[in-house]
Amino acid sequence: MLRTACLAFVLLCATTSTAAAQAPPGSDFAGGAASGPGSIPDGSSEIGIKVDGSGSRATVRAVGVRACSRGRSTEGESAGTVTVAPDGTFSGALNRRRQARAVGFSIRVTVAGRIEAGRATGTLRVVTRRRGKPYCSGDVAFDARPAAALSGEPAPVPAGAVLVGRTSGRSGGPFGFNLRVSADGKRIERVVTTWREGCRSVRGTEETNYSPTIAIRPDGTFTKTERFTVRFSDATQRVTVVTTGRFVAGGATGTVRARSTARSRKTKRVIDRCNTGALTWSATP
Repeated sequence: MLRTACLAFVLLCATTSTAAAQAPPGSDFAGGAASGPGSIPDGSSEIGIKVDGSGSRATVRAVGVRACSRGRSTEGESAGTVTVAPDGTFSGALNRRRQARAVGFSIRVTVAGRIEAGRATGTLRVVTRRRGKPYCSGDVAFDARPAAALSGEPAPVPAGAVLVGRTSGRSGGPFGFNLRVSADGKRIERVVTTWREGCRSVRGTEETNYSPTIAIRPDGTFTKTERFTVRFSDATQRVTVVTTGRFVAGGATGTVRARSTARSRKTKRVIDRCNTGALTWSATP
């Protein structure tokens, strides 16, 4: 009788431990990592993870950036479905590319991570080859979390911190929103986020943006308006991104909105307009 009771206790403990590690069915996580200043966002990532109703499969959509020697760099953007083990671990190749292949280049993205204690952490591996030969490869860490409910109470700027979170965008998401604060707490050195735009002429597209330095005001608020042009062989796209935010108890919150207008390079006429709408975001250290 005593031996049977002990055996039952051991099995109960093992079952409880495994269940605690399993991915919560229907849960989702978003975040990534934000590198420091520089023209190349080396070591930055953005990721969204959505667990299915069984808790055994997850859809992963991810972006990772690495810099290599000789001035080379690579950005891998992909998505796919992975199996989530009973202990919360998952890994696999992400084969659904959302980027167009550059001539002569092939990019492969794989993910390995674990869902545990209410968050998902791990690494993305980006492997880029040019004409079949190694070009630029490396690992990028990520930290993804569920949505955070933050209060509106102002709080000191967390100098030197990396905050990870998400936007309110749902179609195709979740989408991460990540930022890095400078060591002196006076500026944001990098913002990394992805959004899905609604367009008039084409199906909505996903874009990842790496915002440059943003000054933080003495009251902990910040605003940045970016304007840039993307040139294609047949069109030019003028993009405007407006980011606002403030530091509050537990992290930071704000808004982001992107708009773009595409014109034919030949006729100069507008051929498309895209807009994310006003998105809210929140991020925590």
